[in-house]
Amino acid sequence: MRKTKGKIYLFLVFGLILHQHLVSGIIPGLMIVYDVFDKLNNIHDVHAKFSTPSSADLMNATEQLSAKIDKLVPEITAHIDKAVDTLLTRLPLLGELSGDIRTLNNHVGKIDRFYYEMKLYLQKPDWYSEKDLRELLKIFTSRDSGQILDVIGEMRSLIVPDKLSALKKNVFQLLAEETQGWGLSVCDTYAPPQQRLLDLYETVVDSEIRAFLMACFGYKMEDYLNNDNSTGRLERTKFGFETRIAEYEKVVRNAMKIVPREFRRCDPDTGYEKNVNYYRLDQFRYDAPLYAVTLRSFESDINNNMVVTGLAFVVKNNVLTFRMETAKLNISGNLDDSTAFWQEPEDIAWNSEKSTFILNDELGPIEMRNDIDIAYIAGSNKRIYLDNPVAPAGSVVTGVRFGRLYRDHLKPLQLQIRVTPIDYDRGIVSGDSKWISEQPLRRTAFKEDSKLPANEMRTSIDGGPDGFVDFDWSTGPLIPFFDGLPVTSEPRTPLGGIGLYRKKAKDYTGFLTFIFTGFDKSAYKIDNSGIQY
Repeated sequence: MRKTKGKIYLFLVFGLILHQHLVSGIIPGLMIVYDVFDKLNNIHDVHAKFSTPSSADLMNATEQLSAKIDKLVPEITAHIDKAVDTLLTRLPLLGELSGDIRTLNNHVGKIDRFYYEMKLYLQKPDWYSEKDLRELLKIFTSRDSGQILDVIGEMRSLIVPDKLSALKKNVFQLLAEETQGWGLSVCDTYAPPQQRLLDLYETVVDSEIRAFLMACFGYKMEDYLNNDNSTGRLERTKFGFETRIAEYEKVVRNAMKIVPREFRRCDPDTGYEKNVNYYRLDQFRYDAPLYAVTLRSFESDINNNMVVTGLAFVVKNNVLTFRMETAKLNISGNLDDSTAFWQEPEDIAWNSEKSTFILNDELGPIEMRNDIDIAYIAGSNKRIYLDNPVAPAGSVVTGVRFGRLYRDHLKPLQLQIRVTPIDYDRGIVSGDSKWISEQPLRRTAFKEDSKLPANEMRTSIDGGPDGFVDFDWSTGPLIPFFDGLPVTSEPRTPLGGIGLYRKKAKDYTGFLTFIFTGFDKSAYKIDNSGIQY
């Protein structure tokens, strides 16, 4: 049991790293590497076969390349240190995997520190004597223990074990296999586990890029100091980088095929507070129990390439409704954070004179039609289905709503999602949209308790697809309640499905909550080509 928990916590390290610190975006990958290679190699061409490049040329080219890396890839040492420290404090028994966490932390940290030592030299060369410079270059070019090339080799061994280590599983495979058994017991990973594998892959590629730049700079500067002009080491370094990246991509792609894509929120650390992190429906008429749920759809603007990225329950004017976040889709499944915004609930209010709800629209008030625009929970119409609709392969979620299932005389409420095909590589929402819902054959009733939420309460998922809940108002407010914590991903990712589940603590009232399924990226190429700069 301890071993299993350790593996789970190792995976959460990477989730915490990305959630707390990393900025979403495409790792520049091969584009930056080819730029490094070309710029430094061109210096050789300019100075011809029997001359040496000037140190000023080398330093200027290297500093320009370093600036590009810094612009596209954030510093990561502090991120990992903070994540590891936090987890060691909160979860002191990490088991045997604590060593793996610290090993990865050390490798990435060393590369980052060496990288900034190179930057310091580029900015303050007068602080370094020739002896100091040669010692610095040895860090970049030597294969001695603890130097850049050795650190890269050690990091590779965690990801691509040597043939003699056939029994040792690589980190990606280990995490993928372990997450298969998690079910929905793990929460607040802040992204689909599949996305976390990609995040880890990008962290490794980031370190490889920095190491490549340092090695190339070291080789060319040694050429300058030694009055030499060989380019073979640059070619070998480039070949080694390309080989490792190909190995990493193969490993992560295989892992992505089996890793789950579901993610959800945990209980709030501060406890449950009404109208802050959970909502409940109160009756709006005193003569009879009557509760309202909007049936109006929330849709992203697919004409402007917008897709759904977040969702939360909210109760406004005694009507259960949603808040929905959307963002613009870019190439390779990335999302433009600058376009993200939350669609707030519509302005719906009860009109006592007309005994109906009114939508206060820009063009004037509109009466909401029963079972078309709004549904009433009353009498025998009190059932809601727990479902997990998932889009067909190649489609993403672009809308959400509740609907009535009219073929059942109880007219249960059911979650429906709008799905739209995308061109993943080009980042274009295209094709015809359609609304889908689950059509399970069996239904299981999940009973409710009436004890109100307490700060010490810790819930778990106990009701999902093929089940239903009958709302109950016999003890006062309508139960179950509604989870008000927004479900989003960091970095934002397209969604392949939205599920409605119940989470509950023993003897307490449950909460209806959303569980997201990330878009399946396993069938698509991993983009190392980068972005324009």
